[in-house]
Amino acid sequence: MGKKKIAWIVAGILVFAVLSAVLISAKSAKPKSQTKESVTGTKREDAGRPESDDADTESYEREDPYEEPEEIVWEPEEEDVEAFEPEGRLLLGEDFDDASDTFGFLGAFVKDGFLHLTEGMQSLDASHKTLDHVILGQSFVEVSFDWKFLDSGKKGESGLEFRDLYGRLIFAAAGGYNEKTGQYELKFSANGAPVNSAGITLKPRWTVTSCSPNTTYQISFRADFVGKKVNAWIVDENEKTVGTIRDADISASGLSKMTAACYQAGAAEAIGRFRLYGPDDAGPFPLEGKKAIAFGDSIIDGHLYKEAGFVEFLAAQEGMELEFNYANNGARIMPGGTVNPADGLGGTILDCQVNVAALENRNPDYIIFDGGANDAYTNILSNLGTAGDTDVSTFAGAFYHTIRAMHEYWPDAKIVYVAVHKLGVRDLHVQEELRKLQLAICEDLGVEVADLYTREWDSTDAALNQKYAFDAFDAGQIPIAGNNTTGAHPNFLAIEELYVPVVSDALKRAEHIVDDSWDFGYQDKENTPALGEDFAGISGEENSVEMAGRIASIKFSSAKYQVAAGKNIVLKPKINPADAADPRIKFRVVSNEKYASLNVRENECEVSTKKSGAGKTVVVLAKAADGGGAEKEVEIQIMKHAVTKISIKSGAQTIHPGKKALLKASVKTNGKNANRNLIWTVSEKGIVTLNQNKDGSQCIVTARPAGAGRTVTIQALSTDGTEKYAETKIKID
Repeated sequence: MGKKKIAWIVAGILVFAVLSAVLISAKSAKPKSQTKESVTGTKREDAGRPESDDADTESYEREDPYEEPEEIVWEPEEEDVEAFEPEGRLLLGEDFDDASDTFGFLGAFVKDGFLHLTEGMQSLDASHKTLDHVILGQSFVEVSFDWKFLDSGKKGESGLEFRDLYGRLIFAAAGGYNEKTGQYELKFSANGAPVNSAGITLKPRWTVTSCSPNTTYQISFRADFVGKKVNAWIVDENEKTVGTIRDADISASGLSKMTAACYQAGAAEAIGRFRLYGPDDAGPFPLEGKKAIAFGDSIIDGHLYKEAGFVEFLAAQEGMELEFNYANNGARIMPGGTVNPADGLGGTILDCQVNVAALENRNPDYIIFDGGANDAYTNILSNLGTAGDTDVSTFAGAFYHTIRAMHEYWPDAKIVYVAVHKLGVRDLHVQEELRKLQLAICEDLGVEVADLYTREWDSTDAALNQKYAFDAFDAGQIPIAGNNTTGAHPNFLAIEELYVPVVSDALKRAEHIVDDSWDFGYQDKENTPALGEDFAGISGEENSVEMAGRIASIKFSSAKYQVAAGKNIVLKPKINPADAADPRIKFRVVSNEKYASLNVRENECEVSTKKSGAGKTVVVLAKAADGGGAEKEVEIQIMKHAVTKISIKSGAQTIHPGKKALLKASVKTNGKNANRNLIWTVSEKGIVTLNQNKDGSQCIVTARPAGAGRTVTIQALSTDGTEKYAETKIKID
């Protein structure tokens, strides 16, 4: 993923120059360190710079220097401490037995079953692992891992932090050498300031206990994001409790990121046997895997916060892929604007963003855009135009052509326009006039509107601005209102409470995901939803349905299938009567839909399972499209383990016509919870007959007289979607 490198700041604010590389750091689409589990996007290098008008001027403040919190010495509890026992299901586990897998941490390495995290780091360096939207959406998590502080030569301090999407602390553990006491210390906390994902790492408020270098401790914690509490347990190699946290208050909303943090150079830590449990209650995620691009001004760009705008947070929460965020501070709808080469401000959304994305061959499922805030001055009233206007010299015409260009470049993409919150730095009458035109044009062109204008935040209200606005940073590089906020740009709370939920709902409305009706009006092609809306698809051509000759029943080769997590299976329905007037079948996942996706082809449906669904059962409903009511449910059990190898122990390689040979197969898997059943096939019909036992571990081959002098290949194939097989040749003599 590309990263934005911005090393300049507004001239004249020299006192902040040394901070600019941190405050105006590279802007990628959410976390700076990405793993294959994270889903975010990238920004242009010329985007996200200060705007020249009073709503978007890039000036900022900073709070007083951060004071390191006082440490607390842990006192053993008088009553017995119960052992950590996870209540949830295993969602993520790692034993660090693969030297090439560093668990998403840059600079880490695996040795002897431990992941070494912070060796070689400089002070205030950090490496991040981003967790996916399924883990982020859990109502609670339970985490357990082995931890040891490596002998550092009596120097340094490093730790492992767990934070939410907005930088709020959930739990942290660290080790270090205390030069004052001459002792090694183990530290832990659920109390600390939020921090920017790419900013300076601030230390939590540690509770301290003694620590022996190179000794393995088991650290466990349970974070309840509904009750907003954390409990933690730390035991040594002798199972003695050496640290606890009891019902600590947290404000975090879900586990999003793990950070290996070097607070002071010279320290090194390692973790082993990592386990993460949860209730598996996240989702559903109807936008999961969908691609999006974004256009607009500083509100989508992120203003001073170069890590992300609200679309990056939205993508992370919904499991979307943000291909690129083209938004730029100062961008406007009206034509004629170009990006100022001196400061990177401005530009026209159509010319400088939409047309550029088209040249770069983006292929989005969704387009998210805003615009108009930087056009909303009183002089625009003389060039408003009307909702039906196509003259680009008017605001209405320019807005119309901006959307039309999106439709022409990406005809299959759903477009969502974000009507931003009411801006106190703009004339209210001008905002109202532009809003009327924008809503009317969006309705005419079939564009869904995410309407923040009528929501809680009216930036003419100073109290709401202090709550939701952003024009400064605190010591953790978190956006805050500051003393003289314009009220134009959303801080994290506004993103979390207002922008993300409103825009998410609009994206789902654009795809009609919220409608669960089966009545789609198939006979009217114009009203037939596209694939991926309310059902996965239908097989066969679209023809009018006659009342007679409807499908009476639907059958499959089995009512239940077992498929390895992440693998596919093809369902082939058999209809009765076979010559029904309308043979089309529509398919839909009706249970645990977040763990499988459907790809419907003519007369069959491919079900693709997801690794996160291991241990779950997905139910697919096949229903006749002719309105007769015939339907059939199929269960697909997603297995945690998979077949890795099949071998055939063959008997006689040559058999006489009429004689038999017994073939036996052995199956290797990567765990006990796997589908070991096999199915046997032969390369040519009429030569032999096959008779296998129930699980396919044995097969009797009978040679037929017509096969004399022929040789056939017989295969034993896995049925768990792994496509593993073994084969042997039999000669008929």
